[in-house]
This record gives sequence, C-alpha cells and structure tokens, in this order.
Amino acid sequence: MEKKIQFYLRRLHGITGIFPLGYFLFFHLKEGDSFSSRGLIFSLVFLWIPLLFHSLYGLYITYEGGMNLCCYRHLRNIMYFLQRWSGIFLIIFLGYHIYLMKSMTYSNLPLENFLLFSIVVVSIFHFSNGIFGFLVDYGITVGEKAQSVGVLISFIFFILFGIYGVIKFFNFVG
Repeated sequence: MEKKIQFYLRRLHGITGIFPLGYFLFFHLKEGDSFSSRGLIFSLVFLWIPLLFHSLYGLYITYEGGMNLCCYRHLRNIMYFLQRWSGIFLIIFLGYHIYLMKSMTYSNLPLENFLLFSIVVVSIFHFSNGIFGFLVDYGITVGEKAQSVGVLISFIFFILFGIYGVIKFFNFVG
C-alpha cells in the first residue's frame, strides 16, 4: 500500500511543480506581484498549499534519496543532485524573500540584490530541470532518445526563461 501512495505522491509533487508553482514563478516575474491580490482562497489553493506540499515532499525525497554523486558522474546524476540542493536553497531563501517583500525592508543593497538574483536563477533552474523529471515520471519520455529530447527541452527552457527572469530582475532593481 505504501508504494502505491508513494507513486501518487510523487506524481502530485511533479504536477504541483509544473502547475501551479511553475506558472506562479512566471506570473510573479512578469507581474512582480503575488496571488494575494486575487483573494485568500485563490492564494491558498494555487500557491501556499501546493508550495507547502511541494517543499515538504521534496525534502522527504531528498532525505530518502541516496547521494551517489561521487560514484556516478553522469550528467543526469549531477542534475538530480542539483535539483535536490536547489530545492533546499529555495526553501531557505524563499522565506527570506517573503520576509523582505512583506516587511517592506527591501533596501536595494548589493547583498540583497545578489540573494534575490540567486533566487531568480535557482528557481528557474529548479523549474526547468523539474520539467525533465516530470516528463520522465509521467512516462512522456521513455527511452534514451526521448530522454535526450527531454533534456534538450528543459535546457532550452532554462536558457529562454533564464534570460526573461534576469531581464525582469534587472528591471525590478533598476
């Protein structure tokens, strides 16, 4: 029974990373706003509950998964490692980001700008690399050739979305 629950929780983890969280990342960079303007229920359903689930279950996956980077230095193994650590980074620094923006203490200092820039780039990496994991988990990319295409798609998405995110970041900091 537990393996069946794990199967569905992993699928839910993947889908919440794509939508609504991936959509929110794009929306947040585009509008510079959160979902709070759309009401509490909308915010809870489409941001806070998925973010809480995705973060906590992601920590569980990180804890459960073995780190074998020393033994296998394949690209996908390195990307798996970076996916887990970028998630941990995001959990920590999203708290910082939320604190800065909600407390209105953003002061445009170089360290704050560096941290916010890091959040933007790491968020886009985590989302883009998560696209590959989503494609594999949902059986969309089965086989070596299909997974090569999936890697290419996630890499192109990272480059394009990364350029967009960096431009939006520099527009924000002025």
